[in-house]
Amino acid sequence: AAQNIMKQFNELGMDVPVFETEKDFLYLEKEDVPEADLLIIPSTHKSAANKKSLTIHATGNFGNADYGGEPKKLNPTNPEAIAIGLRSMAKQVSGNRQQGSYTNPDTRSLIPDTRYEVCLEVTHHGPTLKTPLVFIEIGSTEKEWGNEEAGKVIANAMKEIIEYLKPSTSNPKPLTNYIGFGGPHYAPSFTKKLIEN
Repeated sequence: AAQNIMKQFNELGMDVPVFETEKDFLYLEKEDVPEADLLIIPSTHKSAANKKSLTIHATGNFGNADYGGEPKKLNPTNPEAIAIGLRSMAKQVSGNRQQGSYTNPDTRSLIPDTRYEVCLEVTHHGPTLKTPLVFIEIGSTEKEWGNEEAGKVIANAMKEIIEYLKPSTSNPKPLTNYIGFGGPHYAPSFTKKLIEN
């Protein structure tokens, strides 16, 4: 999925540093990554239900570190990046390109012959670094991971995040940051609030 997303991202012609590694993203350590204001990690999402999805989330562990990172430590993130990325994916998948609006992701998708759920995931795996980061993912099987249209949706969301966070960008309505506690794993109520508000 990461290779698919980066292929689509590179075609957008964005002039940003790209960090590549052969190491599993979940197990990155502080010394593995360059200094940055934010790392956006395009990745594979896996689910037992094989649900077609486009997800975004922060990282860290409230309990054990079964999938990378450190136990009981959360990684710094950027809530604005999460909100912008989630809204971008929702707009693209729902076919509603009007800024700030959203229709249910189960409506006709811009990705041909598929229905992708766009969702915020709760924090559930590593890595734990000093660098703020977000994971942005295509789920949930190899078929979806290689879907170029899904890769384009994620690449466009990454572009919107980068453009929004540029120091030269004056955002007339800065976003207010919140923290949400609860679930379930795909956090539908938080997803809805982030997209609609």
